[in-house]
Amino acid sequence: MKMIIAILNSDDASTVMHNLMKEGYQITKLSTTGGFLRAGNVTVLIGVEDDKLEHCLEIIGKYSKSRKQWQARSCRSRTCSTTLSRPPNT
Repeated sequence: MKMIIAILNSDDASTVMHNLMKEGYQITKLSTTGGFLRAGNVTVLIGVEDDKLEHCLEIIGKYSKSRKQWQARSCRSRTCSTTLSRPPNT
C-alpha cells in the first residue's frame, strides 16, 4: 500500500477529487493554510494499493493543469519565473 500526498491548486482540486472518488478512491482533504508562491492550494491524502498507484496518478495528472506564475524577486534586476507543473513519471 502507498500513501499519496497531493498538493493541488485550488482551481483543480474539486475536479481532481470528484474524479478520484468516481473511480472508487477514498480521499482525505486537509485544511491547509499559507500557500506555495502565495497561491491557493488543497492537500489531499490518498491511500492506494500498489497495483492502483499508476491509475491514481494518471487521474491526478489528467485533471491537474500546469501553470506558469511570475514572481518578483532579486534576480539581478530581472523578474524571475517559476513554472508549476506535475512531476515527471518515475
